[in-house]
Amino acid sequence: MAKINSYLNKIGAAESDMCECGCGPETMEHFLFRCTRWEAEREAMRRVGQNMMGNLSFFLGGKSATDGAKWRPNLEAVRATVKFAMATGRLSQEGPQVDRPCFSC
Repeated sequence: MAKINSYLNKIGAAESDMCECGCGPETMEHFLFRCTRWEAEREAMRRVGQNMMGNLSFFLGGKSATDGAKWRPNLEAVRATVKFAMATGRLSQEGPQVDRPCFSC
C-alpha cells in the first residue's frame, strides 16, 4: 500500500496531505522528483534520465501517448526508481528509518 500522504489523506488515514518537508502536498510526483528530504537518494535517477526528471511514466516504466509502437520501458530507470524508494524507507511498513532535515523548496 502506498504510504504517500495525498493518498492516505484521501482515504482518511492521514490528517493532512502535506509532505513533511512543508513544500506542498506529498504526491507520488513530489516524493519521486521534488521533495528536498531525498536529494541524495535521487542521484541514481538523475544519472539515468536527467532530462526525464519529472516524467512519472518514464521512471515507472509506463508507456505514454508520445511513445512509438516500438516502445520499451527503460529498465535502468525503473531499477533506479525502485532503489530510490527502498533507500528512503518511505514506502516500507516501518516508514523512514531516519529523520531527514527539510530544506527550502
